[in-house]
Amino acid sequence: NREHMSAAPDKHFSKDEVTILLKLPDITRQTGQRDITLMSLLYASGARAQELCDITWSDITLGSPTKVRLTGKGSKTRIVTIPDSCTAIVKEYSRIRGFDSADRTMMQRHIFSSQTHEHMTISCVDGIVKKYVTIAKEQNPQLFKEGSYSPHTFRHSIAVHMLEAGDSLVAIKAFLGHSTIATTCIYATVTPELANKY
Repeated sequence: NREHMSAAPDKHFSKDEVTILLKLPDITRQTGQRDITLMSLLYASGARAQELCDITWSDITLGSPTKVRLTGKGSKTRIVTIPDSCTAIVKEYSRIRGFDSADRTMMQRHIFSSQTHEHMTISCVDGIVKKYVTIAKEQNPQLFKEGSYSPHTFRHSIAVHMLEAGDSLVAIKAFLGHSTIATTCIYATVTPELANKY
C-alpha cells in the first residue's frame, strides 16, 4: 500500500508560500471563499485530494479544536484536528453556504462542490490549486521554484512543517493516515537539517 507519490516528497511549499497562496482567493465571491477554504483545509488537515472531495458537513465538528473526519484508502477513517485559523475560514464558509446543522439532508452533502457537480472531483481540486500556484509564481518569481505543484503538495508541506516543529514520526503517521511508518520516514530526509536530526 504505497502512498500516492505524484509529487515527490521533497516538493513542498514553505510556510511563506502557503501564506501567499491563501491570500490570493477573492473572498468577496463565493467561489473565492470556497477556494480559500479548500486550500486551507488541504494544508491544515493533510488530506489527500479524494479525502477532501469526500468530506460532508457531518464530517466536521466545529469547536476549539475543530475536528474533521477523513475517509482514506480502504475506507479507513481518521479524525484530525485543525487549528483555529483554519476553523475561522471554515466557519465563514459554512455561514456563506447557509450551513444548518439541524438540517439532516444538508449534513449529508459534500462541503465542496464545483459549478457542475455537487460532489467535487480530484481534477477540479487540481485545477483550483494550479490556478493559484500560477498566479503566485507570476507575482513571486523568487519563490515557487518547482516546475509543478499538485493538491498533494499541501499534504507534503504540512508533514515537513510538523517535522520541523518537532512532532514525532509516529504522530505524523497517524495524522496522514499512512499504513506503515516507512512511508512517513520519507519526510525525514526532505531537508539536510531534518535528515541530520532524524
